[in-house]
Amino acid sequence: MMAPAATFEGDPLQDMLDQQKDDGYVHHYLIVGTKGAVATDVFARTLRRWEFSDSPTGLISKMVEDRKWSAEEDHIFFHNTLAQTRDIVRRVAAGLPPMTSARDAYETMRLCFAADESADSGQIVKL
Repeated sequence: MMAPAATFEGDPLQDMLDQQKDDGYVHHYLIVGTKGAVATDVFARTLRRWEFSDSPTGLISKMVEDRKWSAEEDHIFFHNTLAQTRDIVRRVAAGLPPMTSARDAYETMRLCFAADESADSGQIVKL
């Protein structure tokens, strides 16, 4: 490790969410796939997830998760390098495998590359 992991103590980004919440700036993520979608609003601290299915009359979109989190829980959803670093050190010291299997990491990268390809081509990329 080249430097200490980041923490929220004194981190100017911690207060940024509340400062910029209503200034017209938005920080949204929207991921849409063929089986569902997830949308987050970082400043509102919300996450919503839908599942898609077909019916004889068309597509059905069902919201399956709608959650909010508090400022105290920000470290769970982003900027959590401290906990990640501690977990890696603990696992290495104990001789344990990584939290994420090599297969999961590989499939995650495939998904990221497919999302880039879909964005570039404007087409659905099936995995």
